[in-house]
Amino acid sequence: MAVKGEKVVIDGTDLIRSDWVLEEGNIYKTKLAASTDQVFYENDVMMLARWPNMNFNENWIDGKKWGRTGQGSERGKIKSDELAVLGKSLKGAKIFVKIGKGNNCFSRDIVAHENGSNTLEWDDTNFYDNPKFTAEDGQSKKIKNAGLHNNRFFVRDHRVLLDAKQEWFYNNTAKELLFISPDGNKPSQGEVSIKRRVYGFKGDGIENIELHGIDFFACTAHFTKTRRLTIENSRFYYPYELHNMYDNKQIQQDQRPVYIQGEHCLLQKCLVMYSPGSSIFLKGRDNRIENCVVTEGSRHGRHNDSNITLHYDHKEFYYSKNDTKPKKNRKRWEYSSAEGNTVAHSTVYNGSGIGVYLLGQGPSTAEYNHVFNVGLYCTDVSALYIPLGKKREWTGFHHNWVHDINGIGIRCDQDGEKVLFHHNVVWNCKAGGKANGYEMKIYNNTIYVDNPKHAFLMVKQKQLKVVDDWPIQNNAVFRLADRMDLREWAAMNREERKQRRIIIDIPDSEVIHNNYIIKSNRKEKLFVNKNEDEIDLRPAKNSELIDAGILVKGINDNFKCSAPDIGAYEYGGDYWTAGANWWPNGIKPPKTMAEATKQAHEMSNGQRLYREGHKVYGKQ
Repeated sequence: MAVKGEKVVIDGTDLIRSDWVLEEGNIYKTKLAASTDQVFYENDVMMLARWPNMNFNENWIDGKKWGRTGQGSERGKIKSDELAVLGKSLKGAKIFVKIGKGNNCFSRDIVAHENGSNTLEWDDTNFYDNPKFTAEDGQSKKIKNAGLHNNRFFVRDHRVLLDAKQEWFYNNTAKELLFISPDGNKPSQGEVSIKRRVYGFKGDGIENIELHGIDFFACTAHFTKTRRLTIENSRFYYPYELHNMYDNKQIQQDQRPVYIQGEHCLLQKCLVMYSPGSSIFLKGRDNRIENCVVTEGSRHGRHNDSNITLHYDHKEFYYSKNDTKPKKNRKRWEYSSAEGNTVAHSTVYNGSGIGVYLLGQGPSTAEYNHVFNVGLYCTDVSALYIPLGKKREWTGFHHNWVHDINGIGIRCDQDGEKVLFHHNVVWNCKAGGKANGYEMKIYNNTIYVDNPKHAFLMVKQKQLKVVDDWPIQNNAVFRLADRMDLREWAAMNREERKQRRIIIDIPDSEVIHNNYIIKSNRKEKLFVNKNEDEIDLRPAKNSELIDAGILVKGINDNFKCSAPDIGAYEYGGDYWTAGANWWPNGIKPPKTMAEATKQAHEMSNGQRLYREGHKVYGKQ
């Protein structure tokens, strides 16, 4: 624990104290026995030599981060006139490329390129139709549909690319670090530091540990088989880097998020900032993330590199990795709880991957969270996401703010069993939400997304008829529709598809009723303010939403007038807000939806991520 008034920092770097010698121009070098993943200049992170040239804080500027493939590009071959202008051979460098669906990013070696050529070849071994390695992005069908023109890519890790301030390169043959400082001058001793440690704290089989007020720089924390661990008021900056992204399996193994596996653990009022992939991964049972902020994560446009992951662990026990006895004689670490995990009152923004990811077969809850500006550089991503909804025991998402998303607001993607969505507010998203599975309850959500094909979709698996037995009540939406499961639709023949349309409006039934379908000519009278920049989705005075709902015990008991209102807010009731009650760098967290929207737009340089064809983060 940090003493009051003191700051404790666990530093994963070492200062370079050797002399710097001029190599050429403004490139200086110093002896370094082994390579490193990260280089810092006065605690600011520097860039491994790359093209296009980009400073670390320019990651979300599309033209700075990415080049684009040109006409005539093929499998394993990229054509781009920008490459010819470089006037350098990139053979031996590493290319990071997004192709196919564009929902991932992978790196491979450049195996052929000549000085002045507009064509390079990269090693695409095991890239195509290999689900474990490249998932949908490697599928031949997806690649054919998307084409190989205008795909994003960048190149790094080659001596010829060292040509801009804040760049570095390690010469493995000479055992030298080459560097161009931010001002172009010779670095002084002690100004440059390099990453040398992965973990600030690492523990296995520990119990009853508390860490308070300890910051982590260029390192992370990793705990397994842990009980009653608390990490509070800590900051994690630049926890790790990824210079090799060969395939999904390797990327997952090499990521080093703040990781806790165990039960009864708490991560509270913590910041995780500048992770190239996932930021927080909490696995186990009865664990909680509370009042935390995650930002600038998942920086390369990878869907599965979620900012926060809660994984309900269905395994009952673990053996010690170091115990070589026969299994029947080994000591086991066993879970004592069956309770689910929770992420609450936390804020996630400015990242590529999923905002909050509820993984595993078991109960998990995301409540009162604020998620915005995620899905950057992706084409199919969700702010709040349940991939497989088995054994949820009526948990899911409630009282969340979700907006300014380059994708779907809230989503259960498959196999939903006892999944519950209520009191979520979704606006300024490309798609509102989807509930896919077998048994769902949907109450009092305000989904302000006017997308006829994807406003709020119900997908009941393994049946042709429109859903009529899920309790869906008190929701304010532009469209409430039943859609066929796309996997099942794809497997149907032409005659089978004639039996129904792929998407159909859901009629009322015994359990589906008291929902309000928003019409364009009625928007003005429904909400306090429907303007996308000044939005306020509480019921306006005399709104048709007021008293138009129905009582659902345990969901909307605290209604104000003669009956509950439709939507996520009660007229005259509390203006509840979502997210952490603090933000980094002295930024004040928003107190209204309008303030939240304004901040989102300022952080995205005025872009509207939810509009089709928006300039920066459009389709691959």
